Amino acid sequence: MLAEHRTELGFGRTLLALERTLMAWIRTDISLITFGFTMFKLLESIQQVSGSTVSQTAARNIGLALILLGVGTLIMAMLQFRIAMKKILVFTKSKPQPSISMITGAGLLFVALAMILNMLGIWKF
Repeated sequence: MLAEHRTELGFGRTLLALERTLMAWIRTDISLITFGFTMFKLLESIQQVSGSTVSQTAARNIGLALILLGVGTLIMAMLQFRIAMKKILVFTKSKPQPSISMITGAGLLFVALAMILNMLGIWKF
């Protein structure tokens, strides 16, 4: 009885650790995505004011690279989370609860996609 209780507590701690790890990745990816969008807007405004000879797409390319890096790492973190959760749920034999971290990550992916479409001129908002 006591061993089963300790095992359940161990699984609970592991699930919380997975959530914390995903949230850390989300924070990092938010930073990358917002920095990419900020660099895009900053370099775009500098080009307009100074009329620099830098390529017209340089600002967009730098911003897109940072945003895509953030999106790519977010997707990998979410996949890593799902794989680890499946492994843990095999042992617990319980129904998984909805993960707020995964919902947050999905929302961030939507926002990042909107930023990318805006930067490419496909969807203006």
